[in-house]
Amino acid sequence: MLVTLVVLYHKFSDPTLDPGICEAAHKSLEKHWKKADQDVFLLVVILNPYLWVSCFLERSPYQNFSNVLHLAWRVFLQLYGMEPNLEFHSTLQEYVSEIGGWSAVDMGLNQHAEQAKHEVCMPLTCHTHSANQAFTFNIESKCESHPSLVEYG
Repeated sequence: MLVTLVVLYHKFSDPTLDPGICEAAHKSLEKHWKKADQDVFLLVVILNPYLWVSCFLERSPYQNFSNVLHLAWRVFLQLYGMEPNLEFHSTLQEYVSEIGGWSAVDMGLNQHAEQAKHEVCMPLTCHTHSANQAFTFNIESKCESHPSLVEYG
């Protein structure tokens, strides 16, 4: 859903389109984003091994591990009805810092992406590694242009 909102927002930012239509589309998209469970979507981006926190602006609160931990803590509590243990904290910190077996090299991300380039092709568009890499390119170029969608990032 997050990717769809970002792509649609970007599409309706085209200066060649009718400004009234673009404004109405932006308001509608922002309304849907506000209704969404933003914590889950933001955590999905952070936990994506091709993204981590790379698509968030430098001044984003999610460039700070403490904020990522609080976000993950809230989502864990929401999903499981209990607080995560101490191992959760240390593992999340290793993951976000790309250490302790969580580096791109240790996870073989480049090899997976290369393999996916050759294996995953949709009829209308070609995607790389379950669209993760395509998402990386799209979200990085579009995050900065949409203040509401990146309000938290």
